[in-house]
Amino acid sequence: VGFNVALGCNVDDVAMASLPDETGAGRDFDALFAELRSDLGEDNFRNFLVALSGRKPKEVKYHPEKSLHKELFEPQRWRQWIDPQLLEILARWHQAEDPQVNMVDLESFTALKALAPGIFTFPCFTSEFCQMILEEVRHYQKSDLPERPPNSMNNYGLVLNEIGMMPLFTQMLSQVMSPLAARLFGNEEDRVASLKGQPTIGNWGGSQLDTHHTFVVQYAVENDKNLDMHIDECDITFNIGLTENPDFEGNQLAFCGMYDADDHRRHLLTYSHVRGQCVVHCGKQRHGALDIEHGERASLIMWTKSHAFRRTPEYKKLYDLTRWNLSTADRVCLSYSHDDDYEELMPEDLKFQMPKADPSEPLLVSSMCHLDAAGPKEGAVHETGSGADGSDSTLWSFVCRDSDVAEGQQHVFQLFGHSLVLLRHKGELFALEDRCSHMGTSLASGDVEDLADGRAVLRCPGHGICFDLRTGSSNKTYKQRVYPLRKADGKIQVLLDRLDQRKRKREIEVQEE
Repeated sequence: VGFNVALGCNVDDVAMASLPDETGAGRDFDALFAELRSDLGEDNFRNFLVALSGRKPKEVKYHPEKSLHKELFEPQRWRQWIDPQLLEILARWHQAEDPQVNMVDLESFTALKALAPGIFTFPCFTSEFCQMILEEVRHYQKSDLPERPPNSMNNYGLVLNEIGMMPLFTQMLSQVMSPLAARLFGNEEDRVASLKGQPTIGNWGGSQLDTHHTFVVQYAVENDKNLDMHIDECDITFNIGLTENPDFEGNQLAFCGMYDADDHRRHLLTYSHVRGQCVVHCGKQRHGALDIEHGERASLIMWTKSHAFRRTPEYKKLYDLTRWNLSTADRVCLSYSHDDDYEELMPEDLKFQMPKADPSEPLLVSSMCHLDAAGPKEGAVHETGSGADGSDSTLWSFVCRDSDVAEGQQHVFQLFGHSLVLLRHKGELFALEDRCSHMGTSLASGDVEDLADGRAVLRCPGHGICFDLRTGSSNKTYKQRVYPLRKADGKIQVLLDRLDQRKRKREIEVQEE
């Protein structure tokens, strides 16, 4: 039902759309499934593939037999968990026979604060609801039921949609988040031009939100200590603090610029989490979680998308990776997962940490800002290989520390246009293209198996195709890309095509002192 709703049709309709039309010209399956995967998100796309194959998606049998707070699984009780101040602002819209989002007067919402262009905070959930969510998550984690990381960057937390809470948060999306998103990130008719002295940043699909990926992330000194700088896999992010402030110290959110702006690596502000308080921003705003210094902290995050908006030329123009460039940087805005000049710019004693921003620090300028035929300047961290045209076509890029990858673990990394799954099997490291060459399913949740002939393979969870970890060959006609790896000083590096060159929109001028 979830993916039927998301598509606006049923699975059979989607399958028929892939068949030849009256002229005999078949649809492009790769393009079709790429669009579906982008629209649905990984969870719903995986379920779609399972349904298409005639099987049923796996269900976690948790509620009502094993759940702790049964009321959290009753979507009709959504209003009970929303902060009264927020309900009051939405009351006119809720009560209208013909509700219009301009009935939501955010300027009169005194508790709403505008932190920066496109970044706003307001009271969202009651303290009681936050506590119950925390207790439910801990209760589930003590069970023997399956769980997976909430996203590709956080290892600790829980996907609430997968334990029976999707109906509740779907109600909250339609009744609470959607009108706010329309006013802040919607089309010109719905969106306010400015709010509390700060401008909004344009249309990001806020008028047509229709799906969500809702999960809890957890931070602790001994677990996930921080979260590297990144952008989210969504259109609009709602991030609500769950933990009382005395229970933790540090772990603020550091915001930098929009992904395609010249200042996307310049520090904008640092936000401190408050229980029940939501910070909402465009998913394409660069941000990260600073080091937690004491205790434990958790947030409930709702990634929301608009499928209709993602299909428009307006979205494709907005989210154009060719407009990305390295640019100058504040230290706190550097990303060890996404910036190929990270090793050059980050001091050795601060690498792979997320300390607080220091406004007294000088602006960092990368030697890689100069994109000339000679390649990186002397002293650049990455070694490159030359292509047929004499340009630098490949680079060795840092992935993670060797100690971060335990035996039997699989991690997905997004590096300069490459999506790869990294794993350790019998002590040896392997990296393959994450998207299955058959239908694009993520291989990260697939099983590693040892065959009788001595080969080790990674089985795709979608249709069971097995890919050799060393060669990428399969038991079918499909072949998966395998990435060369090496280790240096305890760090894992991967050899990539230099796709990052096509992402920079222009050379960056560096003025000499």
